[in-house]
Amino acid sequence: RFSNSYYLNMALHYRVAKETGITTATLTNWKQGKYTPKQDKLQKIADYFGVSLDYLMTGNTTEPVKEKAPE
Repeated sequence: RFSNSYYLNMALHYRVAKETGITTATLTNWKQGKYTPKQDKLQKIADYFGVSLDYLMTGNTTEPVKEKAPE
């Protein structure tokens, strides 16, 4: 028996593929570790989800600390 999360996952794959122009087969291959996505494709995914490429790759939500200019 398939779980509801399986169907949600498949629907998400389809939607991401449709909106980004990246095939569902490619998304599946990335997920399975068969291929490494190129930066331009990763940027499309980041743009789709409204996150930075850095966040997509690392999960890091903090911005680097910038030093104050001396006054």
